[in-house]
Amino acid sequence: MTFKGWQKTSLIEYPGRICTVLFTGGCNFRCPYCYNRELVLGYRKMPDIESEEVINFLKCNLNLYQAVMVTGGEPTLNRDLPEFLCKVKELELSCGLESNGSNPDLLRGLLDHELVDFAVMDIKAPLAIEKYSRASGVHSSRLLARVERSIELIMGSAVEYEFRTTVAPGIINGDDLLAIGRSIKGAKKYVLQQYVPGEVLNKQLNEDVCLSAEELLQARDKLAGLVEVCEVRNIY
Repeated sequence: MTFKGWQKTSLIEYPGRICTVLFTGGCNFRCPYCYNRELVLGYRKMPDIESEEVINFLKCNLNLYQAVMVTGGEPTLNRDLPEFLCKVKELELSCGLESNGSNPDLLRGLLDHELVDFAVMDIKAPLAIEKYSRASGVHSSRLLARVERSIELIMGSAVEYEFRTTVAPGIINGDDLLAIGRSIKGAKKYVLQQYVPGEVLNKQLNEDVCLSAEELLQARDKLAGLVEVCEVRNIY
């Protein structure tokens, strides 16, 4: 397996653990607010980081790390992901995965074989085809069904997890957040991420008006009765 990016040390990506963060290249979504433009569109021009290099690095630094976080792009597009996570588990490190939930078959295998200890899933929009198509950049009822299945798998598992939604201007509003909350009622954790202007796929979003901090906090309070923990990030 190869990676396209590597943040060797992070104190925030995996809750309560010092981890190394690996970025896979390529994604089957085209979210207009995606911050990893290069990993989605230009990853073929990026140099490869071989999994063997990562494993050897971890073996030499086991006293420094407690976990590995794999993100993207979309990691579950890689068939070699289970094999890589097996090697990480052999080092007695925790494994984290960030995914868009589009590959429930692979996700189910990872969960069944206890290869993931912390799962993060981005829920792009309310689970309606028009809404999800706009937020993900992909129009597919089959895709929406796979996303719904991934939510079920994660919520039915014993792993630590959180769902996240980026509150992109002109795409997600307060009512949308409540609709998502109802679809994941009882979830352990739901995170609302404020949109931060930057090098996203659709730079027009940088000109649009985001929900205010006050509006996000109001949404959080309304969601408190639907999920165990609701958190807002990126507001200042």
